Amino acid sequence: MPAGRPAKFNSVEELKIQIEAYFKFCDDKIYPYTVHGLCVALGCTRETLCNYEDKPEFFDAIKAAKEKIRAFVEKELFLGKNQAAMIFWMKNNAGWKDQQEVKQEVTGKDGGPIKTEAEVTLRPSITREEWEKRYGFDK
Repeated sequence: MPAGRPAKFNSVEELKIQIEAYFKFCDDKIYPYTVHGLCVALGCTRETLCNYEDKPEFFDAIKAAKEKIRAFVEKELFLGKNQAAMIFWMKNNAGWKDQQEVKQEVTGKDGGPIKTEAEVTLRPSITREEWEKRYGFDK
């Protein structure tokens, strides 16, 4: 008798049927496609879905579902609906990232080198008398 938790999905075909049912439900209700929504429809956590995606026999079905969700989100992004939320989603779920390149050249007067001046003032933390007393110069 095998140990551990029983399988959530017994076959790839069963999983595909449930995935398609989720997308049909979303289309009928005009709901957005989301990974978490898919997980709720499948009765599993995101972690469980990722674990099944690691199994070769389930990989293609889960990857295809996630790609359909990504395509939906990208379409919504480019249609201009709630761009901040869509950009946030893309950064956290689709590998997008902000990239900023700053090229700046700083020069001094007439394009010459930058000249800097600094004034340093040292102040003792103790008086000369205290220092002489501490280090034995008062004897």
